[in-house]
Amino acid sequence: MKRDSSHARVLLPWTVVLILCSAAIQLSVAWAPQPAIQVLNSALPSGVNGSAYQAKLYASGGAGPYTWALLPGSVLPTGTLFQFSAGGVLSGTPTTTGSYSIVVQATDANGRQGSRSYTLTISNSGITTTSLPSGVKGIAYNATLAATGGAAPYSWTIVPGQPGKLPSGLSMTSSGVISGTPGMVGYQEFMVRATDSRGQRFSQTLGINTVMPLTVSGSSLPMGTIGRSYKSALGASGGQAPYTWKLVAGTPPSIIGVDTTGTVSGTPTVTGSYGFTVQASDASVQQVQTPASIAITGLLSITTTSLPSGKVGALYSANVAANGGLAPYSWNLTGGMLPPGLTLTTLGGISGTPATAGPFSFTLQVADSGGGTSSQTYTVSIAAATAPVVITTTSLPNGTAGTAYSSSVSATGGTSPYTWAVSAGALPAGLVLSSG
Repeated sequence: MKRDSSHARVLLPWTVVLILCSAAIQLSVAWAPQPAIQVLNSALPSGVNGSAYQAKLYASGGAGPYTWALLPGSVLPTGTLFQFSAGGVLSGTPTTTGSYSIVVQATDANGRQGSRSYTLTISNSGITTTSLPSGVKGIAYNATLAATGGAAPYSWTIVPGQPGKLPSGLSMTSSGVISGTPGMVGYQEFMVRATDSRGQRFSQTLGINTVMPLTVSGSSLPMGTIGRSYKSALGASGGQAPYTWKLVAGTPPSIIGVDTTGTVSGTPTVTGSYGFTVQASDASVQQVQTPASIAITGLLSITTTSLPSGKVGALYSANVAANGGLAPYSWNLTGGMLPPGLTLTTLGGISGTPATAGPFSFTLQVADSGGGTSSQTYTVSIAAATAPVVITTTSLPNGTAGTAYSSSVSATGGTSPYTWAVSAGALPAGLVLSSG
């Protein structure tokens, strides 16, 4: 199948033959189409000899941002600093009239390309406005057109046809002022005409690129740890990529900086909470400032220094704790063994019913979400189970009214000393039971 060089949308069929023993089946697979890279400007605006010239090219399809270049054979007007930038801007001040053939190429972030040919005309008089600022949807827009040569004043109109209309929400006065509130997003071309007081006319194809308002995200940055390499990214959307970031107020943690791509990185040396302000700028000269903050904690450490003892057959429960590092934490047994019958949860809970007496040594490790670890060794003593308490006294001697009485009760099992109390009924009047 033939695939053309303009990167048109096509399906590439692939044939796959699967063979199993002596049987074979043939399958066809079609890859999904990829959007073509299209250069949107239908024409380059004409320039005026001796007047500053600037035209911005736009593309669609693929994955931006785009990188621009002139293809071999292109000829730029002679003049001061006349050049074509990698950002798609043709600029300079022409010093010679004439027509120039130019072929531009846009390359997207994945290396896919699209190109378009133009003729750039430089005259001695005409409309000197060669580019218009980008608009932002929902935000007031204002730009004024200008011309030179002929006899002022000029009367401005939109030339009907293709391209023949301003972006929705905008209008132009007869004095060449374009204003309003853009209601659409995208690149829209139109042709303007300036008529001087003697009836001489100049025409120019212009375009306005309207973008969504620039917004930023990621200003609440993840926590960092002292002495550990830190890296996080601020985010932006809307506007026109690429975005440029800078620090405009406040001070990030020591050794941490904000670069032009919005990456916050470094190795903090001091703990604490830090607030600062960053600014994002897009290619359409929108700027948005937002507060950002980073909390820097100390190194991860275990704060539980010992664990309680237990007893065989008796329910056991304890917790280990840590601070510093980056929560949440995860706990693991890395050495020795827990008393049989006990288990450790990843949250640091130790529970169960001990089944074996004796001292048990083991090592616990806590890991934080940033990869830091800390370990601690514990010894837990589990006592043997004791026999149940049994009262061995089954009867008491009789007494005589008015005669002193004394007797003792005894018990076995459990762990002495015992504490005694009457649990039911009542002693004879005049008698008491001591706690011993």
